[in-house]
Amino acid sequence: IQSQRMDYGNIAHEILEKVGPYKLADILKIDFFTLYPKEMVEEVKGILLNLVNHPIVKEIENSTVASEIAIETEIPGIGNVIGKIDKVTKDRIIDFKYAAFSSSRLKDYEFQIKFYLLSYKKLTNQKLNGAIFFLKDGKIWNVEYPDEDKLIDEIKKRINR
Repeated sequence: IQSQRMDYGNIAHEILEKVGPYKLADILKIDFFTLYPKEMVEEVKGILLNLVNHPIVKEIENSTVASEIAIETEIPGIGNVIGKIDKVTKDRIIDFKYAAFSSSRLKDYEFQIKFYLLSYKKLTNQKLNGAIFFLKDGKIWNVEYPDEDKLIDEIKKRINR
C-alpha cells in the first residue's frame, strides 16, 4: 500500500512537472506515455482536474521558473544533503503532496520545504517563501523563510538520530 501511494504521488508529480510551460487543463486532456497503469493515471487526473482554476496552479502557469530541481547542500559537520524541489515560481517554492491536508505530517513537510528554501538561497542568493500544496483538497500551507542556524541544528539532529 505504501508503494502504491508513492505511485499515485509520482503520477501527480509527472503531470504537474509539465505545468508552467503548459496549462494543467491542457495536460489533463492528453494521453501521455507513463509506466503506470491507465486506471491509476485516470484517478490522479480526476483529482488534479479539481485544481485547474486553483490560484496556486494559475501562479505556476504564469510564473514558473523551474520544475524538479535536484539540489545538494553542504551542511557543516554533516556533509552533503540532497533533495528535489517540485516547483519554483518567481515568489516561492511549492512542494506538492498527493494527500489531503493533515497536521500529523506537517512538521516533516515544513522541515523539508525549509531545507529547500535554504538550499535554493545558497544556489541563487534568492530568499523565497514556501508553500505546501495538498493536491487532494487544494489546501495550502505557507512556510516562511527559516532561521538558518536553527534549521541547520535541526538537520543535524535529524541526521544523527
